[in-house]
Formats: sequence, structure tokens, C-alpha cells
Amino acid sequence: MALRSRVTSFEIAERAGVSQPTVSRALRGMPGVHPETRRRVLEVAKELCYTADFNASRLRTGRTQTIALVMLCRTDEDRARINPFYQALLGAVAAAAADCGYSLLISFQDPDHLFGEYETAGLADGIIVIGSSAHALGWRYFADLAENNRTIVGWGCGQGPIQRVRTANAEGGRMATQHLHDMGSRKPVILGCEPAI
Repeated sequence: MALRSRVTSFEIAERAGVSQPTVSRALRGMPGVHPETRRRVLEVAKELCYTADFNASRLRTGRTQTIALVMLCRTDEDRARINPFYQALLGAVAAAAADCGYSLLISFQDPDHLFGEYETAGLADGIIVIGSSAHALGWRYFADLAENNRTIVGWGCGQGPIQRVRTANAEGGRMATQHLHDMGSRKPVILGCEPAI
């Protein structure tokens, strides 16, 4: 059984009775397409099981619609047992990326295996780096890339030219302590691991 070739916008145009540029504008949600024409184009595209050619779109726009997310790890760290907070953060980033129409490319990296040339390789439009101050070599590597005009945002430590997002840990601690005090507690205890990283 022969595989059916990819449906093209030209086939949709022929079936819908419009020009190929009109199909392209209608499928991309651009203005200047009559609502009835847009409806007909979308209906035909659905009938023909059309899917956009990602590579053609990437060539046209220069965008991958992908974000690389790098989790900095220790060389000997078991990736499956990484800090549960980072796993939750990874899930939140993935959900936010999807809400914005982006895919997420996830990479666990240690000081012996660092890669950040996602933009120049055409793999992603930017990088989010997650890690603590314990990952100084990784942060230095990504800071050097940011110096060279790579789009990098860091969650956690970061350094130099990397744009950083951090949680308000001190404020959160103050609020938790105030809440415990308001509930009548006078000797709160903090349980954590050592060393805190």
C-alpha cells in the first residue's frame, strides 16, 4: 500500500475555489480573508486532513515555535531523582509554553555535557535554564552565550547577562511565619535538607 503524499495548500485552493495565497492567509488566521472564505478553506483543510508543513513555516518565518529548557544537573546526579521542585517547575513551564503555542525541547545537562547553541542550530527560539548556585560551570557557560546575543532566561541563580526569574523565598518565608504566628504558634520549625542548594 502506497503512502499518500502530504496534502498541499494548492490542493486546498483548488478544492475551495480560491487562490493559494488566500489559503495561506486563511490557515494562518491573517486579516483580509472574508469570513465565509475562511470557513470554506478550513472546512476543506479538515476534509483533506491537512497539516501545516512545519519546515516550510520555519523557513518563511525564521521561527521554530520551540523553546529549549535546560535543567542543570550534577555529573553524578540520577536524572530520574532530580529535585521534585524542579520537576514541578518543568511541568509548569511546559504548560505555559503550550498555552503560547510553543513546543518544549527538554535537556538535562551537567558540566561535562553542556550545549546551548539551540538558536544557531535552528532547534529553538530561545533557552530557559533552570538550576541552583551549585551549577556554577553551567551558569558560566550560558552566561557566555548570553553575552553573544543568545536569548536566555534563567530560573534560579544565573549570572551576568542572563535575564533571571526568581521566587520570593524570603517573602514566602515571612508570610508562612506570620501565618503560623497568627495561628498561635510561637516556636516554628523549618525542616529541610543540608546543604540547601
